[in-house]
Amino acid sequence: MNLPFRYTMKQPEKHSHTVSPGQPPQETPERNQLQKTALRKNVPPQHTLTQSMKKKIAIVAGGDSSEHDVSLRSAGGILSFMDKEKYDCYIVEQKGHDMHAIVGPDNTPYYLPEDKGATRIAIDHNDFSYTCNGERHFFDFAYITIHGTPGENGILQGYFDIIGIPYSTSGVLVEALTFNKYALN
Repeated sequence: MNLPFRYTMKQPEKHSHTVSPGQPPQETPERNQLQKTALRKNVPPQHTLTQSMKKKIAIVAGGDSSEHDVSLRSAGGILSFMDKEKYDCYIVEQKGHDMHAIVGPDNTPYYLPEDKGATRIAIDHNDFSYTCNGERHFFDFAYITIHGTPGENGILQGYFDIIGIPYSTSGVLVEALTFNKYALN
């Protein structure tokens, strides 16, 4: 039986145009296709195309197990290896029902929770976005690093499936089965 696996990390697409701050993006076939896709999936257009053209990655860490702090250290390690030229990466700390994006001054990426100037901003659970300085920010991909619940049992994967955000782990079924040792054996 072949089990389906979820998304894998893809290289960002090359775009033939640039977007100047304060200027509307040029109409291109790529942008038109992105807008059509966004409308079809009921996703706001700003979720699919950002002005910086860098993919915005959420490194989801923390969780509800005793390994909460270990997961945050893992997220810090992943953050240090990400290509800053291609991606804007933010740690999103999860504990219970709360999720917070860790941002630096003026929404700067690549901040750890313990860094001076780091701020926790609540995530909107409806679309996995956050608002900083009056502007709404959306993630393009979720890199799940939570040890235990809800990162390894399918709960977080189900959430991302529902709201349509690709993620780094196996799908709901695989995660739920492998987390339950009794069902797996």
